[in-house]
Amino acid sequence: SIERAAYEGERVLSHVMRVLNEHDVILEAMLLKPSMVLPGLDAVFGDSCKEQVAKYTVRTLKRTVPPAVPGIHFLSGGMGAEEATQNLQALQRECPDAP
Repeated sequence: SIERAAYEGERVLSHVMRVLNEHDVILEAMLLKPSMVLPGLDAVFGDSCKEQVAKYTVRTLKRTVPPAVPGIHFLSGGMGAEEATQNLQALQRECPDAP
């Protein structure tokens, strides 16, 4: 489920941030390239899929990535150009004040 994907994404990003901190990485000098939180292949969402991807991706990033990180660049995760663009547009609508 997308909920499980969000949970696991939070676990991974929390660990990444902890290790970066342990190695004294300057967060203001880094860029992060995570994947979007996507549902499993068997999940059924219909028309709300992009909004759900945006909701869970924004929530996951807000919970795990410190504000000091100046940029986030998303992996396409095997999505086509059109789907990736639509998901990015949904992310912008979900969090319009994002840096």
